[in-house]
Amino acid sequence: MSKYNIQEFKTNFDTAFIEFFNKKGYKQSHFVDNIRFLFGFGCAIPAAIAFGLEQLHDFSKLKEHLLCLLLVYFTFSGLLTWWISFVKGNRIYIGTSPDQKLTIDAETTLPLNHNPHLNLTVRIKRGKQATSIAHKLSVPVTDIFDQEGQISQAAFSKHISNLCKSYIDNE
Repeated sequence: MSKYNIQEFKTNFDTAFIEFFNKKGYKQSHFVDNIRFLFGFGCAIPAAIAFGLEQLHDFSKLKEHLLCLLLVYFTFSGLLTWWISFVKGNRIYIGTSPDQKLTIDAETTLPLNHNPHLNLTVRIKRGKQATSIAHKLSVPVTDIFDQEGQISQAAFSKHISNLCKSYIDNE
């Protein structure tokens, strides 16, 4: 990993965060990604059908059919764009505790500035209650990554354990 590539810092942090909670026994939900893939397939299928029809038949005979396929494609494409922008966003993890009493929804952002901090927002929902409590944590990149740009497991575990102790375990 290049120690100057900020996006790789975020990717490595996100991966370590997911692994940390999966090792603690949390069951990760892939619902948001599954819907994203569904919308992606909804875009690809009409495009593939249109391509196949154009190979077999003359364009003048297919105008109405291609228009319908185009509308289906644009509908799924719009839904996919909306889903990625507003639902998925920077969300990296949705998981439920082993006892099914706690749900964690985490997202990270990495603002580009001269002193980068990873901003971690963790939403915690207790049981079946509809409201979730958001906790924000800003972690300096220099505290988690070493000089070579590799993630320091000890520093990472310390920051996430502090988060668990102060917010998650007290919920």
